[in-house]
Amino acid sequence: MRLAIVQLLPIEYYPPVANFLRFLAEQGEHEIEVYSVDNTKGRPPFACPGVRILRTASPRPGDSQLQRYLSYLRILASTFRWLRSFSPDVVIYYEPHSALPVFLYWKLGARDTRIAIHHHEYYDPHQFGRPGMRLPSLAHRSEKRTLFREAAWISQTNEKRRELFLRDHPKIDPAKVRVLPNYPPACWQRTENRAWKKASETLRLVYVGSVSREDTYIEPLLDWLEKQPDGGSDPVTLDLYAYNVPEKTDSWLRSRESERFRYHRKGVDYERLPEVLADFHVGLILYRGNTTNFIWNAPNKLFEYLACGLDVWYPPVMQGMTPYRSEDTRPAVVEVDFEDPSAFPVAKTEPGSRLLLDRASFTCESVYRNWMRALSASL
Repeated sequence: MRLAIVQLLPIEYYPPVANFLRFLAEQGEHEIEVYSVDNTKGRPPFACPGVRILRTASPRPGDSQLQRYLSYLRILASTFRWLRSFSPDVVIYYEPHSALPVFLYWKLGARDTRIAIHHHEYYDPHQFGRPGMRLPSLAHRSEKRTLFREAAWISQTNEKRRELFLRDHPKIDPAKVRVLPNYPPACWQRTENRAWKKASETLRLVYVGSVSREDTYIEPLLDWLEKQPDGGSDPVTLDLYAYNVPEKTDSWLRSRESERFRYHRKGVDYERLPEVLADFHVGLILYRGNTTNFIWNAPNKLFEYLACGLDVWYPPVMQGMTPYRSEDTRPAVVEVDFEDPSAFPVAKTEPGSRLLLDRASFTCESVYRNWMRALSASL
């Protein structure tokens, strides 16, 4: 199968795309080209032997609106030209942002090409009217008009998001709208991590991902952490790994650093996460649920923390986490009210007495293998 993958947001910001490309390369069964853009946050460029990745320059921070439009036209033209040259059997595109070149390619004669669409996020219809969404809104119109009807596969990351998507687009055949979770590779799986083996009484918390004072519970968490008495019986520390941080939040986080709180401004490379996470007891999920997307989110980091043997704390507002709640297992998934520090389960309990959580199905290989079978069958 000649497979083209269109991700017109930087691959480096989307580990599930990188995991999928590695999976395809290891299978060695398909000819693959990927069309994407450069990242502007200094992340090491993703590369994968056996996968040809073609990129266009991204708009830069501080570009004028005209410069951004011209950048997008270059991205659109380059992607369309690459699709025409490669002539794939199947095109997979991610998010509405990537739809327009696929629409043009299909519309201008490539109607035998199978189309598959995957959404990292759920988009409320009103989101396309927000500032900065003019180009994604234009692309989304091409989806509603043509691509959703013609696609052989459309997927969301969990069942609730699938339900919301079908509510928003009732004319789509529900049989072709699937659930495709974003799981980490099987090689990440650990029965336990190093932190539990150490004699230290300190409970080590970690948060990996985007953070802001408005969209996460980082502020009440740090306020609580600073109030912990020195020499307490149950000391707690927090390490935060984040490179996608608003400037004001970045300055504020640096001002709060202490022996208890360490802020790693450059984040951590995705491939290093299993080694880094092995030194922590609990992985945090701190989203405030300010959008429908985040309320019904079971984020990638849930499965990454679990794969590495960490307990997980998440806020009650994240209803997408509820199916995974499991307080008596090893690792555990615990609902925690981050605005009520008295409820934090900070007593460090050894996990040996808990039942081992079955995480065998939380691997990307099993998901992607089924996906490729479905796409091959559609040819």
